[in-house]
Amino acid sequence: MLKIFLFDIDGVLTNGRKFYDKTGLCIGKEFCDKDFTVLKRLKARGIECIAVTGDPWNEQLMLNRNIKCINSRGKNKEDFLPIICKDYGVTPDEVAYIGDDLFDVGLLKAVGTAYCPQEAVIECFLVANQLLSRGGDNVLVELFDDLLSRKLIETLPFEEEYNKILSLDEHEKF
Repeated sequence: MLKIFLFDIDGVLTNGRKFYDKTGLCIGKEFCDKDFTVLKRLKARGIECIAVTGDPWNEQLMLNRNIKCINSRGKNKEDFLPIICKDYGVTPDEVAYIGDDLFDVGLLKAVGTAYCPQEAVIECFLVANQLLSRGGDNVLVELFDDLLSRKLIETLPFEEEYNKILSLDEHEKF
């Protein structure tokens, strides 16, 4: 069973496009809110969700959503896996990850269950389950359904899951 869900943000929760001001600083990105609901659905099952991103712009957004965030800028993302496993008392087989770019390949190889969106780089396709959805377009919704069908996460009765999600909503700013 899955105990930890790690995810990249840009190209996964977003379509990979950023909006820049004239100074070259990022001022916005597009996200799919249903994918944030999936993170709550996983958390409702006791699965820890952690963003692993090289873009510090994403940190405040994750904080507002009450999601842990690791800034991997300038580091190999897979180097964080042993620390995460030790901190949470899990093995890599109990960890899933979704990523879309060259920076994600090492971590995709290291976890028990790996995914990538439809338009990921080819190196991701070689080591991960390729989803039909594009990043920023319900990709986590598809991933969640796959986890359920593979029995890697438990099925919850609707009312129980919904009430847990409502409780999680109370601790988020969005």
